[in-house]
Formats: sequence, structure tokens, C-alpha cells
Amino acid sequence: ATELNLSRSTVTRFLDSLEKRGYLSRKPTADDGREVQVYPTRKATVIHQKLDQTGRKLTKHMGSLLGKEELSSTIANLRIFQQTLES
Repeated sequence: ATELNLSRSTVTRFLDSLEKRGYLSRKPTADDGREVQVYPTRKATVIHQKLDQTGRKLTKHMGSLLGKEELSSTIANLRIFQQTLES
């Protein structure tokens, strides 16, 4: 939740949906029954490479539209802006 800057309840609903669709499984940790570890299923690993390729294509396309330097600068500025808002 912290990494994605989303509420825990939003991430829980997202994980519920992925689990229902067969893309992940949850297993309780040995230390704390309230805590779970999340694992990709075979169905998820099958689409992993395709998702990575799609992400690379999208990044390349945005870079061709904006220019690689402008895209990098924009991403860096958005991260700074987010950190500023969180402070």
C-alpha cells in the first residue's frame, strides 16, 4: 500500500480480485496469523513476460512522443511532487 501510495483497503480489494481470478494465492505467515504473504500462481507467471513486454512498448511509445529526456524528467518531477505532498 505504501509503495503504491494506496490505502490498505484498496490494495486488499485489488488482491481479492486477483485471487478470485486465479492470479495469486495468499498464505498466512508463521509469525502473525493476521499477516499473509502473496504469491503469483502459474496463471500469473504465464502472463508475466507479456505484461513486461507491453510495459516496455508503452514506455518506448511515450518516449517517442515526448522524447526520452522529457519523459525521464517528467517522471522524476512527479516523484518529487509526490514526496513533497507526503511531507
